[in-house]
Amino acid sequence: MLTKVFLLYPGANLVELVERFFLIFATWLLINILKILVLLSNWQIPIRIINPKNLQNFQQKNEITVYSPTYPEIQLSAKITKTNLRIIENSLLKGLDKLYHVNYYHKDKNMINEYEQKYIGIGFMKMYKNFIVISCISKMQVTQEQFCSFIESNLYKEIEQLQQFNEVDYCHIGLKTEKCGRKFNQKYIFELI
Repeated sequence: MLTKVFLLYPGANLVELVERFFLIFATWLLINILKILVLLSNWQIPIRIINPKNLQNFQQKNEITVYSPTYPEIQLSAKITKTNLRIIENSLLKGLDKLYHVNYYHKDKNMINEYEQKYIGIGFMKMYKNFIVISCISKMQVTQEQFCSFIESNLYKEIEQLQQFNEVDYCHIGLKTEKCGRKFNQKYIFELI
């Protein structure tokens, strides 16, 4: 989820995004449960609050609600046991505590820079001057695979056309960079994901 946000908003502060992630999910009140409904034709994802009458029945079946960018028919909540729930909650609280410790107790810029380099890695924006992000979304998982295969096969035709321009040094789909060579950052590069 954080990767998706960072790709859509490359200028976002990744450390702050991670901190907000831990803060939200470590302090989430399970009484206020939100369920993501199926995708509509206009690509909106409506969210509704579960009826309080059904809340007790829901809590008996599921220890925790799992939010993931998957399809509604894939129920991840059913795999979470009480032991798993404690492990997840403790891990979230430890992660939040470590982020708080780095950001608020150590105002030393060198430590924060070291922390960012250690956990963030190579910046995507530093590797590529220009890139295109393509998200394939469909209502069901079966059609998702067919639709993405169709898009990917048509992208290869587009890549062949892009490579004919002198300004483009290298084009590829995905994260395959083995053929980029040493001078891949000297000219414009298109990264198609």
